[in-house]
Amino acid sequence: MNYDWTNTDYLVIVGYYDYDVSWANKLRFPHIIYYKEKSDKEPFSAINKAKGETNLLKFIYEFYDVLPKNVIQVHQYEKKTYHDGSLVDILNDPEFDTKYKAVSTPGYWSFNNAILGSVNNQIEPMTKSGWWENCMLPYFGNIESCGDFTNGKIGCSQFVVSRERIRSLPREFYKNMYDWLVTNTLDEEMPGHDPVTLQRLPTKNWRDPNSNWFTSRYMEWSWELIFTTWKPHEKSTDDKNLLVLYGYGNYYRDVTKRFMEIGIIQNNKITFPYGKLNNYFDDHVYYSPKTLRVIVNGITAFELDESWNITIQKID
Repeated sequence: MNYDWTNTDYLVIVGYYDYDVSWANKLRFPHIIYYKEKSDKEPFSAINKAKGETNLLKFIYEFYDVLPKNVIQVHQYEKKTYHDGSLVDILNDPEFDTKYKAVSTPGYWSFNNAILGSVNNQIEPMTKSGWWENCMLPYFGNIESCGDFTNGKIGCSQFVVSRERIRSLPREFYKNMYDWLVTNTLDEEMPGHDPVTLQRLPTKNWRDPNSNWFTSRYMEWSWELIFTTWKPHEKSTDDKNLLVLYGYGNYYRDVTKRFMEIGIIQNNKITFPYGKLNNYFDDHVYYSPKTLRVIVNGITAFELDESWNITIQKID
């Protein structure tokens, strides 16, 4: 069968493992059910490693050239604590598109409610496992150069991302990520259940940096970094060739749209009505000294630090 979603506005990827997903039939957007190791469901089946995170990776690299305009990733549960109410209500909301387009960094929006903490305590397993070095380092540099990229972000991997943000990285990035995860994630060991609470116990190897528990979370913690980071090869999409970046180290975001909404450039000066830069562009790298770069025709016009001081002025 020939699959081509290039003219599809939104496509929902529903990860399935062991739960009733019939609720997906109520969605107004077209959807695909992604299975685990079901040969009869190919091409919508992924190897059962790193949980549902490998579903999206496989979908992206296999259909990279025919992606929809926006991909929505969700899990198999219509109702879960990490999102408010029903997924059907969230995705069928008449204001869904409006809310998505209102985000300060266009092209990515998580509609979950689970807030992540600091990445600092997770740097050791992310590096010790070999995941960062083999999958992230060539594109994002050393993990420390990305600052505290999880703090305050939304977790549990349910979001909408645009085709443009996906393609800010090459197909090879997603293929390599998928291959590494399915090759290096340890097999699950049957956990059993607590005889008193009857709750399922964690697998015996869950503390290993290469456990399913960890490798799936490396993706959960990094999706927003992966998709929202401005890449050096990306050009301005503004008609005036204006590019405005905000961030720290190797984690800058394109905030041109937001900048044009609230910034005033006149007589070689930049003025904002009130407040700190974080109030306008979000503090996406906690506890790091961020900079706002205003680039015109490929040349840095201004760089402002968080205290509003113009530190570089290159254009008269």
